[in-house]
Amino acid sequence: MPNNVIPLHPHQQGQHHPHNGAKQPATLATVCETVERAVHLLLDGQLVAIPTETVYGLAADALNEQAIADVFELKGRPTHHPLIVHVGEGRGWQSWFQSVPPAFQALATAFWPGALTLVAPKASWVPDSITGGKPTVALRMPSHPLALAVLNQLGGGVVAPSANAFGQLSPTSANHVIAGLTPQCTQTGIPLSVLDGGACEKGVESTLVLWREDLQCVQLLRPGSITQAQLDAVLEAPVLWEPLYVAEAQADQAPASGTLASHYAPKKPCFRGSAEAITQFLGTQSATEPIAVLSFQPEPPMDGFKGLWHPMPSEATSYANQLYAVLHQVDADSSVEQILVETVPAEAEAIETWLAVQDRVIRASKVL
Repeated sequence: MPNNVIPLHPHQQGQHHPHNGAKQPATLATVCETVERAVHLLLDGQLVAIPTETVYGLAADALNEQAIADVFELKGRPTHHPLIVHVGEGRGWQSWFQSVPPAFQALATAFWPGALTLVAPKASWVPDSITGGKPTVALRMPSHPLALAVLNQLGGGVVAPSANAFGQLSPTSANHVIAGLTPQCTQTGIPLSVLDGGACEKGVESTLVLWREDLQCVQLLRPGSITQAQLDAVLEAPVLWEPLYVAEAQADQAPASGTLASHYAPKKPCFRGSAEAITQFLGTQSATEPIAVLSFQPEPPMDGFKGLWHPMPSEATSYANQLYAVLHQVDADSSVEQILVETVPAEAEAIETWLAVQDRVIRASKVL
């Protein structure tokens, strides 16, 4: 696995990021360095995109207020939208919570390091800038070896929302980060480095659960690769499943990252529909060249289709792994004007492993 840091701003290498209003012009480079350099940059108050098993995260020292402000500015993220704190191995994670619910101790023991985010009332010392002014904090211990190496050497936590412009497609490769955030670096002058850990294993964001003090239970807010059945088995109790799709107008009320109704979306118009709906739509188009389709069908349903047809896996884990990568590909294709995504067939909707895929497709698209 690559063990590289790709600095996007080598002219600022070894320097503190200036915060006196004199933003520096951004440039793109491909100089490779080490995990130790990534740790040094984080301790220096700079931003480093790190690979996790889910997606690449835009990491900043969780106790450096200026670095946290840079995360919000670079992403164009509303400051009331909470961030997820990523921690290394050991028992230090418990101090981030006011107290650790026994259910969360059990889940952390079972699934950490891994693709599970826990949300519970925060300790009094946790900065409001991390939590969007809310009384809870979100915590995760990633399993990617490079992310863990950085966190273990750092000895503290980092905030690490997805390393992309707010609301857009999450990156699952270093190239996605570079392509997506270089314009923001140029505009803001905020330096960024990328720790290249290859393609992300899971391909979609972590499972996100909330401790409901009022009900004394765990609520699943966002599905991921760790399923509700797996959570139920560890807790020996049912997890409350109430997916959240918070409207943009109520974005300040979102309890955790990744719960907005419109999120993880390509820049180009993206629509979802059944195989029948997509076939009907394509039949009404005079020209299909500007259309890209992500489908469970191996081939287009009509002769002469001239758009981009992407057969997608029929197995949920493989589909999740490829979803963002394919969306990035078609979103960057100059021949594509709109994207169509076939929804999960009815017979698969009841299969829990498809929940994360369904969730991300719903947030990334509108109904056809």
